[in-house]
Amino acid sequence: IDESSTTEKWEERVKEGCVISKKYSQIKFCVTSRPLLFKEQIEGVDTKFLNVAGDVKIADLFDRYIEHFNIQVTNSLLLKNSLNTPLSLKLFCEINQGKTFEFDETYDVSLPVLLSKKISLIDEEFSKYGKTDVKNQYILKAIKELTELFFTNHTIEYEDLVETFKIKFNIDKAQASLLVDYLNKYGILNCYCEHGDSVFVGNKYIY
Repeated sequence: IDESSTTEKWEERVKEGCVISKKYSQIKFCVTSRPLLFKEQIEGVDTKFLNVAGDVKIADLFDRYIEHFNIQVTNSLLLKNSLNTPLSLKLFCEINQGKTFEFDETYDVSLPVLLSKKISLIDEEFSKYGKTDVKNQYILKAIKELTELFFTNHTIEYEDLVETFKIKFNIDKAQASLLVDYLNKYGILNCYCEHGDSVFVGNKYIY
């Protein structure tokens, strides 16, 4: 869900869903969010709070993930014990998909390191997609810029974000638009539309 909206607004929407489900029993709603939005039980709603590490043990997921991502690794037991969250496991598998290697204690699988490697991987993908030099590190720069923007702004409009990237990274508008769209498609950004009231007031795309 869009976590930029208030808790009160979303509690109201969730309760609206419960009313619909009671009227039409075949319709069910499942709403998920991080703990920062719903911190307490919602009255009249079946609410579950998951542990930070998730509701499934890494050991139960490990073999299936390794097989799905076609990773051949020795010392898999050591690796299994080194990955302590589902996110770490997912990142590790995405980074090493299709690889064969020997795992030892010198291989850092801490979340910050895995995230850094994942961002580098996305940068490589974007350089091919946007036909740019990977050394520009547009994805890494964009993530850092977004961190600063959302620290001081609740939301930001599409045109403003494109203009910011254009100026900060010294690129043309087409490249800036491509970068914003790529971040949105990848799920790094979350976009919603505010529809204009008339033909004279166009739609606004907001992140």
